[in-house]
Amino acid sequence: MTEKIHGAVLIVATNRDDRRLLFEALDTQEFDAIYTAKDIGQARTFLAQEPHIDLVLLEFLGKGADALSFCAELQSYRPSSLVPVIGILAAEPSIQLGPDCSLPVGVVDWISSPVDPVEALRRINAQLSESVVGDASVPLQQGTMEHPYVFECSLDELAVVDAKSGRILDVNPSFVARSGFTRIQVLGSRIETLDAILAADLRSAVNLKLSREGATSFRAQKPRADGGSYAVDVDVQTSHRDGEAIHLYAFRELGELGRYAEALEVISNLSLAGGGEEGINAVIHSLIDWLRLDFAALISLRLEQGSEMQPLLVFHRLSPSEEMSDPMRMASLKKTLDGEEVVILADACRNHAEDEFVVEQGYECLICLPLCDERKVVLGALVVARSEPFSHPSPMIEGLRAVAHRLALELELRRAREQGRVRGLQDALTGLPNRLLFNDRLESVIQEAHRTGEMFAVLFVDLDRFKNI
Repeated sequence: MTEKIHGAVLIVATNRDDRRLLFEALDTQEFDAIYTAKDIGQARTFLAQEPHIDLVLLEFLGKGADALSFCAELQSYRPSSLVPVIGILAAEPSIQLGPDCSLPVGVVDWISSPVDPVEALRRINAQLSESVVGDASVPLQQGTMEHPYVFECSLDELAVVDAKSGRILDVNPSFVARSGFTRIQVLGSRIETLDAILAADLRSAVNLKLSREGATSFRAQKPRADGGSYAVDVDVQTSHRDGEAIHLYAFRELGELGRYAEALEVISNLSLAGGGEEGINAVIHSLIDWLRLDFAALISLRLEQGSEMQPLLVFHRLSPSEEMSDPMRMASLKKTLDGEEVVILADACRNHAEDEFVVEQGYECLICLPLCDERKVVLGALVVARSEPFSHPSPMIEGLRAVAHRLALELELRRAREQGRVRGLQDALTGLPNRLLFNDRLESVIQEAHRTGEMFAVLFVDLDRFKNI
């Protein structure tokens, strides 16, 4: 039999759907009273009648100035025991907190809008239970860990996550300082937003191992508030709080050794890529995954045709528009095809106006490496770019040069094969097409004529006494 929850709840939300969902969820339980207000002004009028309220569900809009003021007013409503507040975070809140990123007075938990009635009801019941209501003024983070000092003072970024919903319950000051997000911005959001590099199948494998063994580790790309990201090692442990299962996440930024390990892993995989088109695709996509590139191109120079450029592979993370500038016309690419390395690790879109493509796409980083044979003849170029700058260039540049060397060998091999095939189709003395090439072209034209029904002609030219020459 379900335990009866006594208490009166006030819902303050401008969103009509949120108010309805919360009211309907609470109405299925045996609460003493359920009140609703469409805004804070109406809530103030209601509280002036001095009703008994045990919990407030309060919507935070924009910077939350009105909601924060209302939280302070609730202190005088019942001075002997603060009324706990569960904040409702609207989409993309921009609430500004103090430098210590502490929660507002009385706010004990967060739910997000649009509300999940089941999750909201669970949190409401938890706050109204006798074990929690005893001291509603204690912020969530102080009741999250068995040893709050360790949680608050850890140099690792720590997050407490609800095991059922996957939503973040609390983060420590190191998390706030390194990510740039405030507590309010991340509380209630799903943990997978902090490890977006994981594909769906990898995430499933991580969750399966966590459920079976109670712990797991993986590498992820953690976002920052400024739109950037950084590589981290993630350790997850299962624990319990107030009888509920939680996951404790520890994020550790990769050190120099970790970045070199990433580069060595990519280099070691080059030997497994093989040759030909399939091998080139494997190498480039390995590079894209490693450096999280937004653009990559492999260009070959056709030396026998006046150094004409031939793109062998071009990758755009976002589909290119028809108005986009041609990346093959970049001034930096022309320098690279002349044998010069171009390495711009930050501010490429602002400091290199001559590269219109880079400026249009807003790329922070642009790297162009020449692909040379053993005689230092330029055979092509490797071009990569991304929207984020590189803060740790050492292993990345060295790894890129190793990849460029591998691709240069592939281009050199292709060129040697093409030259061998061409020599077999040319007269050794004059360099003119021989009979073998003539027969090959004639056969192709005949087949085309059969397929299309078109007519063709063969022009025969004879030079008198050519053999004497």
